[in-house]
Amino acid sequence: MGSSFLSIRRFVALAAIYGVFAASGPTLASDDEARIDGEISRVERDLEFSRTMEQMVIAARKDASALRFQRQMLEQSLQRLQAEKAELIAQRAVQQQAAGPVSTASNACKTSLAHLSPRLPVYQVDQLQQVRSAILAEDLNGTLSRARSQGLSTAQAASMSLQAANNADDEVRKGVNCIRNFASSPESVIDALENGVFRFSSTRMGDLNINESCAAQYVVLKYTAVATRESAVQMACLAQSR
Repeated sequence: MGSSFLSIRRFVALAAIYGVFAASGPTLASDDEARIDGEISRVERDLEFSRTMEQMVIAARKDASALRFQRQMLEQSLQRLQAEKAELIAQRAVQQQAAGPVSTASNACKTSLAHLSPRLPVYQVDQLQQVRSAILAEDLNGTLSRARSQGLSTAQAASMSLQAANNADDEVRKGVNCIRNFASSPESVIDALENGVFRFSSTRMGDLNINESCAAQYVVLKYTAVATRESAVQMACLAQSR
């Protein structure tokens, strides 16, 4: 398990360094972004309600398969909308970079990932808490500077970041497969993890059984996927003001 977490840490670092999305196509007007923001807000509200209902049904020991499917569809819609917004922002950043520095409302951009705290459930396992804390403390201004110090243009960093985000989603699916291979009740484990209510038997990674090790790996991979995609949105936003 140690080697798995070392590779995960390297992946988190790579994802942070190249946290700007690829861009192509014509610039969309601000009202298009407002439309996407409205859709994101609606999906987030629906998703919160769906998760609450799913937890209630699970607690009542009823069949939650329909609600689980609904939640998964909403999560996919949210990821699609966030990616679409990131691409719009990044595209504008690339075009503005070519035209020279511009004045933007950079205070609207996030300079850390601290705002992700509600989306990253807290678990009483030391290594999981360390990974979570590192993500929330990520300095996006510093990350953007490091990418540029390596000689990367915004467009190059964007291309690498898009691949990193796609890789993060693929890794989450691998974490799910691990749970399905070793858990006696994989669906209940996945449901508990998705809703942030899974309970580990120890605070030490080395003391976890194989099922819990798979669950812990899934948590780190999920943290990374959420952070990588959000980094892309915020880094593209910051890039516009440089």
